[in-house]
Amino acid sequence: MSNTQKTKIKVQDVLDMLSKGFARRKGEKLYNPEIGSVQEHYNLEAWEVTELFKHPKLAGKRTIIPKVFSFIIEDEGDEQSEVIDVAEQAAEATAQKVAEETDLDQEMVNAAKEPWEDQ
Repeated sequence: MSNTQKTKIKVQDVLDMLSKGFARRKGEKLYNPEIGSVQEHYNLEAWEVTELFKHPKLAGKRTIIPKVFSFIIEDEGDEQSEVIDVAEQAAEATAQKVAEETDLDQEMVNAAKEPWEDQ
């Protein structure tokens, strides 16, 4: 029996690698040598990769090729002020609702106090 230490592989780490463009194995169709593969990263044999991807949370998961755009969209409009206006409107509506609920609660407190105040 060899004295080799077993590698711990976290499911979420493998999912993250796939989302970053890592392939399952070196040499498969979506393999990018600049990014690498799960097999290379964990130094696994081909059959071990097969077994790894039999895990219920990894079964059927594939490499996601990251999209790199050759442009950046810049909007010079007043979108920022529109966002602020919407946020201010939402804050005012929330404040109004709280005020209405507070008044109702205060009325309920006053109504509950009235019978006791007569004593």
